[in-house]
Order: sequence, then structure tokens, then C-alpha cells
Amino acid sequence: MKKTLTLLTVLAVAPFVSFAESFTLQYQKNNHWVAQDDAKPLRALLTAAQKEKADYFMVSLPNSTDRNTSIERLIVLRDILEGKLKTNIVLEEEQKDAPENSLIVNIKKQ
Repeated sequence: MKKTLTLLTVLAVAPFVSFAESFTLQYQKNNHWVAQDDAKPLRALLTAAQKEKADYFMVSLPNSTDRNTSIERLIVLRDILEGKLKTNIVLEEEQKDAPENSLIVNIKKQ
């Protein structure tokens, strides 16, 4: 009974979190920006983020790509999002593996 009550309390107190569509940003070689040919998912992310008035994003990094390169890509992505959305944003890393030379971005909704 006590375990059930504790679980119900945790579920009742925890905020409802859901994710919209997932956006996979593909990069060529060691570039820190999305190539023009691969920019369709980035444009879709920017459009969805504006529509949702998003400021919190979950990102997955690839284990197969140098972490420093992935972080440089996140910095560029952050700058693009903040410029487009005209607000500070939060990028939180998920412990999921993205494909090589990519970032997977989800808009976090609360």
C-alpha cells in the first residue's frame, strides 16, 4: 500500500512532459552547421519551435561522432534558435544515440 501511494504521489506531482515531432539534423563530415542541401529538417524545426513558442529542447548526440564536434554543433544550433525565437533557450541532452554526424532534436512541451 505504501509503495502504491508513493508512486501515485510522484505521478501526481511530476509535470506532464511530452514531445512533439523529432527532427534529425544531418551534418556533412566535420561541419559545425547543417549543409544547405540538408536544411529541410532545420527549417521544419525552426517553424515548429516558433509555432509552439518553444524555449526547451531535448537533444540526442551520436556516440560515433567526436563529442567536441557535437558540442560545437549544439552551440551553432543554440545561436540559430535564439536568434529566430528571440529568447534564451535550453538544450538538454538525452541519453539516446543519434546517427553518425547528426543531432536529434525534440521540442519539450510542458
